[in-house]
Amino acid sequence: MTASNVMADVDERRPGWVALASILLFISAGIGAVSCLLTHGVSVVGLVLFALNAGLVSIAAGVMLLKKWAYWAYIGVTALSVMSVAADFLLVALSMAPRETVTVIGVARGVIATAWLVYFFTDPVKSAFGLDAVAAQ
Repeated sequence: MTASNVMADVDERRPGWVALASILLFISAGIGAVSCLLTHGVSVVGLVLFALNAGLVSIAAGVMLLKKWAYWAYIGVTALSVMSVAADFLLVALSMAPRETVTVIGVARGVIATAWLVYFFTDPVKSAFGLDAVAAQ
């Protein structure tokens, strides 16, 4: 099987929404990488933030190629995003943070991240990543 045949197979198996999730993560991480270097320059903080964003770019590429490790990494990153929004709500509810901590954008981020999590746990997505065979064993 040639490389073009392998890519054609991946393109055929990949659901459209998985491609969208990968593209959005790639754009977000790319913007993050550039902005952290512009904000922090070539400093320890800037390079650490750049490396984290480079890791997100590699996760996005792995999701696009339907790699199993990228599936679990995407689930982990998205779950962290949901937990971050939940922590903001909890801190406001316990009066440990000002109400301004919870914003419309923050709520939207939590809702969208939760929707992506739910979608990535559906059978067609797990099947595209080859995780249905693992569950059957």
